[in-house]
Amino acid sequence: LILIDEWEDALGLPECGLGGDDLAKRRLDAYAKDTAYGGLSQWYYVELATRAGFEVEIDEAYGHHCQSHCEAPLYHPKSGLAPVVYSAAPVERWATCNDSCLTPVRLFGDGRLECLLNTYKPAEGRFVFAYTEV
Repeated sequence: LILIDEWEDALGLPECGLGGDDLAKRRLDAYAKDTAYGGLSQWYYVELATRAGFEVEIDEAYGHHCQSHCEAPLYHPKSGLAPVVYSAAPVERWATCNDSCLTPVRLFGDGRLECLLNTYKPAEGRFVFAYTEV
């Protein structure tokens, strides 16, 4: 029981504020991180988000290639070549008259999903996050 704190410190847990209070969940998170192989596939990131309690879909972005139709776009219309992560999130707040012009009209989620996936992505990669209102 005492060693779980030391394991969490060594493994950098909890990540992005996603820790649990339950000892069994904390042990499972430590075991999963210690034995993780990692990966670059969309299934790895979907499993990572699911294990943290998020429900996501990832749309891989493929560029134009030799077997594409001649009128196919060169890049994904929403993200270029970055994968798009779709997730449901509650609206945190709407923009008001007092906000600056750079403030988004609506702010979704709390950033924990973005923090988690950006922690495990390759340094040269990026995700585009698309939220739907719950």
